[in-house]
Parts: sequence; structure tokens; C-alpha cells
Amino acid sequence: FVTAYFEHRIQSGTIQVASNNSIRYAVQHLPSHIFEANIKQMAETILTDNRFFESRVDKLGWERAMEIHIRDCMELQSTIDEGMSSSSEVLVVSPVFSTTATMISSFVDSNAGETQTKVADLLHVSTALYTMAFSLAEHGYFEESLAQFHAAQKYTPPDSIELQASTLYGMAWVLLVSGDSKNSLRQVIACIKLMRNIENKHQLYMEARQLHIDILHERCEYKKAHNYLKEIESELLENEENNVIELGTVLKKKG
Repeated sequence: FVTAYFEHRIQSGTIQVASNNSIRYAVQHLPSHIFEANIKQMAETILTDNRFFESRVDKLGWERAMEIHIRDCMELQSTIDEGMSSSSEVLVVSPVFSTTATMISSFVDSNAGETQTKVADLLHVSTALYTMAFSLAEHGYFEESLAQFHAAQKYTPPDSIELQASTLYGMAWVLLVSGDSKNSLRQVIACIKLMRNIENKHQLYMEARQLHIDILHERCEYKKAHNYLKEIESELLENEENNVIELGTVLKKKG
């Protein structure tokens, strides 16, 4: 599709304007045009095409390509959801996510022997998988989300503690809403332990501690949850002006 678009620009004589911009526009916006045309099958085909995926990375850069590709995958999933019966309780997840995960991972797997580049690639790959997992979790696709969190965990470099902690937080939350409070508790305890080893406080630190409380509450461990809430409340009161929202949430949970 992209090649045909590019060739059309050449044949129409407009290639002199900005040849590189033509291919960049195509790889960035082609799925959006397909969504507007309501051609789901074609969208799925192009989003799982390795050449198209690599072209996006090449023309847009890794971070921008991942952001747009994951967004397009979620857009496709939304169209699938809209087409399903409202009475259906079964979530049908498009294969674009597992295929995209494989394409993302290939950037590391294909360079397995190169130590220096591998560390940088690992961080890129694990961050992209983490982002996709969180997007899936936010939309309620917990099983697929958990699979991508596990994949992100597999590729995260050992010294990337912040990303490790974020992944554990995501897994703990997904496991809790999926009804697996036992494993959720294990993940959140490991998450908080890592976060406490970070010099500058992790941005999800307080959310992780409150998630810990939610898990204990779900497990009917009320006394332990209450004690932890008192501990968190004392910490927040030390800088009350900057912790008003968090303090309100903690007091609500305590009540």
C-alpha cells in the first residue's frame, strides 16, 4: 500500500515537492484512512505486516512509531468491539497485539549477540511492550495485557529498576481485577520493594502502596490494611499541602 502510494506520487509528478514526506505520511496515516473506510480486515493485514512495521520505525523513529502503531492497534480493537453483539460477554482480542509483540521483540532477538546495542534495544523493546500492555489493561483486555507485561518483564534490562517496578505494578493491578489476589499481592510487594530502592521516588510509588491496600482489602486482611493506611497517612501529613489528593484517597480507604 505504501509503495503504491509513493509510486502514485511519482507518476503524478508531485514527487519533487517532498518525496521523503510522501512515504512518511503514508506510513504514519495509512491505517487511519483504512479505519475511515471501515475496512477492518485490510487494517489488520497492514498492522501485522512486518515491512510496514519496519517502515514506520525507519521513517518515524522508534518511540513515535511505537506510539502510533499501538494507538492504531487499539483503534482496530475498538472497531471490533463495536461490531460485536452488546449481549456478548466474550472479549475477542485482535491478533494484531500478539503479532506486534513479536515484531517488537524481533528487534532484540535478531541482534542477540551484540552486547552494547542489545542493552539499548532491550530498553526500547521492553518499554514498547509495557506501553502496549497498559493500553490493553485500560481497555479491559486483561489476559492479553498480562501476556504483554510478562513479555516486557522478560526483555527489561537488569539495571532498569523503574521500568521493572512499573511492570510489576501493572501486573499486580491486572491480577487484582482478574480475581487473582494471591499473585497480585506477590507482585505489588516486589514492586514496592524495588520502588524503595530508587533514589528519586517512583512516580507510581503512592499508587502502588494504595494498590497494596486494595489487595489486602480484597483478601479480607483488614487489620493489616488499616495499619498500612495509618503508616501512609503519617507520611503524607509530613507534606500535607502537596499531598491533598493522595491524603483524601487514603482517608477514604481508611474510613
